[in-house]
Amino acid sequence: VVTRILGELRVFSLAGSELGKALAAGFIEVTNGVSLLSETAPVKLALISAAGAVSWGGLSIHAQSVSLFAHTDIKAAPYFFAKALHAVLGTAWAAVLYPLYEWLKSKDAAPVFSTFADAVFPVQQLQYSSKIFFQSLLILFSASLLIIFIRKLSRR
Repeated sequence: VVTRILGELRVFSLAGSELGKALAAGFIEVTNGVSLLSETAPVKLALISAAGAVSWGGLSIHAQSVSLFAHTDIKAAPYFFAKALHAVLGTAWAAVLYPLYEWLKSKDAAPVFSTFADAVFPVQQLQYSSKIFFQSLLILFSASLLIIFIRKLSRR
């Protein structure tokens, strides 16, 4: 709704190109911004920009959050700083991990989540998908143990 109103007021025309409009929309409201990014930007730029927009959260969400902070001792400035840092880190991680996405996309792999409606050998796809799922769980579990171990070491 916010981006539609601002669009009617020609606020996005200040952003210039369609990509600029999509980035501005993502800064204000995540859903419409990411939708516009998916329609206007090349895949790499869309994914990286969407990661930043989702990490940022959008001004509309921040306005709601600040309204909740009004009756507490929570300050808005640290919240905005943390969200901006989150957006920078989310964008950076997406840029760093994008080559992994390209590499995985180039492999002949079954999707992790699939209906298998068009599969020739659905059992093989299910086995492969399950293997990826359990490997992902093992990596997350190992990372969790590592974090716990590091925290215990830092307390000494």
